Amino acid sequence: MRILRRWHTPRNGAPNPVETLQLAITENGARTIDETVAALAAMLRQQLWQDRKSAHGAAFTSFAEFALALQPEGLGIRTNQAILFLRKLMVDGGHLAEWTDLLKHVIRPRGRPKENLANSDDFIPTYKLTRTTTGIDRLLLTLDRHHPELFMKVCKGECSAHAAALAAGLVSGRKARFRYGVCDFAEYRKLSDQLKLRLLRDLFREVDIGIQCEFLARDIAPAVSVNLSQRWRSRIAGNATTDDDNNQNP
Repeated sequence: MRILRRWHTPRNGAPNPVETLQLAITENGARTIDETVAALAAMLRQQLWQDRKSAHGAAFTSFAEFALALQPEGLGIRTNQAILFLRKLMVDGGHLAEWTDLLKHVIRPRGRPKENLANSDDFIPTYKLTRTTTGIDRLLLTLDRHHPELFMKVCKGECSAHAAALAAGLVSGRKARFRYGVCDFAEYRKLSDQLKLRLLRDLFREVDIGIQCEFLARDIAPAVSVNLSQRWRSRIAGNATTDDDNNQNP
């Protein structure tokens, strides 16, 4: 029979970071986000997981091993929901080295799963990477494997994962500049005012009347207190009627 150990609150009254995280994971993030973020930061900064031991009495050799071990010894990261919850905390908090290490052990392998990291705990990796090559998980794994110096800069907060990927040639810089996949705003800013006006006019005329009217109603009319949308629609309809009359009376 397994005896569950109880973490004790420190004498100074401060909540135990490990216990706070365990409860947050058990309750699927029901605890306050600020409290959970602070607990994760404190645990990693002080490396509190090194003071814990597995159910077999052995010391944990890495944060990943501690995270995957069942509670109360570890964090009990066993489901995709728990993995995604911890992922958000770690990525948003900048704990990218620890997340990358954990990521290597939770990704669903191709073919037959490898030996479990948490011994005898029957952990089956099920986390799926997104197919896009620019997803942060893939970028971190690739940088760690093939560009360790850039990976360390990312982990130290000296640059973003995307900036490191650009430096390594893993992603195309020009594609990243295109807003919505078609608009290069950096090049647009270099145009003269006259060319900017012509481009804006051409783009406005390129879209259909419904989008034109919605743009006028939402973005222009509130500033000038005029029902531009209705007036523009009436004008377009009037022009169309005039064109029809001209075609019928050559």
